Amino acid sequence: MHPNPVIQQLYDQLDQRKNRQQQINKLTS
Repeated sequence: MHPNPVIQQLYDQLDQRKNRQQQINKLTS
């Protein structure tokens, strides 16, 4: 998707944070 590895790394970190937040929401709901 993103040719720039730095940009790809940032997107990966955002995805991981979003996934973690979703898991926390499931646990606390």
